[in-house]
Amino acid sequence: MLRHPLRVVMSLLLTAAAVFTVAPAAGALPTANTPAATDPSTTGPYAVAYSDVTVSASGRSFGARVWYPGGTTGSNAPVAPGAHPGLAFGHGFFQGITQYESLPKH
Repeated sequence: MLRHPLRVVMSLLLTAAAVFTVAPAAGALPTANTPAATDPSTTGPYAVAYSDVTVSASGRSFGARVWYPGGTTGSNAPVAPGAHPGLAFGHGFFQGITQYESLPKH
């Protein structure tokens, strides 16, 4: 006998929780003081460095190029100071690394 009202109450509580979870907070909307996003076609503030490495696992190995923000531009340059996010990118099947070189440099 209590099952139907209990289901109604539970569904109302779950709906309310979903609405409050998904709805933006009062101060979440951008204001005039919020800086605009930077142009993604421009380069960042760091020099671009890279290192060629060999990755081995389960008796197999392959070469990879690791790009990172460097203190200077070029091969095996020191890493720029600070914390930097990591990103993995796998290029297309049988495509050379030069096809995508502008992406990690950006």
